[in-house]
Amino acid sequence: MKAFNLSVDEFLKQASSAAPTPGGGSVAALAGALGASMVSMVANLTTGRERFKNVEKEVVELRDLAVFLIGDYQRMAEADIDAFLKLMDAFKLPKEDETERTERAAEISRRAVQATEVPLAIAEAGLKTLGLARRIATIGNRNAASDAGVAACLAEAAVAGALLNVDINLPLVNDQDYRARTVFRRNTLAEEATQLRSVVLRTVAERMS
Repeated sequence: MKAFNLSVDEFLKQASSAAPTPGGGSVAALAGALGASMVSMVANLTTGRERFKNVEKEVVELRDLAVFLIGDYQRMAEADIDAFLKLMDAFKLPKEDETERTERAAEISRRAVQATEVPLAIAEAGLKTLGLARRIATIGNRNAASDAGVAACLAEAAVAGALLNVDINLPLVNDQDYRARTVFRRNTLAEEATQLRSVVLRTVAERMS
């Protein structure tokens, strides 16, 4: 199942069911993709207008980056599903004797790293989307300023949601150094996303006033 190939109705039904996927990571990626789509929309509502001619080149670049990120989110949603299913398979490994238990624990830890790295990548994409939203909110068509604000809210939600998946998978990793580095990386992403969202929403409020 490719999550982003589902219709909106199918995706919502699947996500709200007892099926394990799509889960929180894929939903966070969808939020990020929707945020990036709002950046692209504001850019498209800005280009081709005489009064924005002086920023058109940058706006086109912002649009292209947003479209690229949408593709990234699609790939990461599928990667998150794959990582989750492989982690669940690791939990099903036999544990009858000490050797099996040791091998099982090592495989769970290995799969948990992947199940941590994918949502971290989603969160990083969310932060990039917030950066695009900040700039398009500043130079884009002010008639679409609210859409830039929506982009920021969705991108920040993608970061926060993805990091919750980091939080649940990271304790399964045995490598203490990796865990320490990841906690720092995770906290930095969360802090920067919160700050960026506030900046974007202040800009949007000013442009709408």
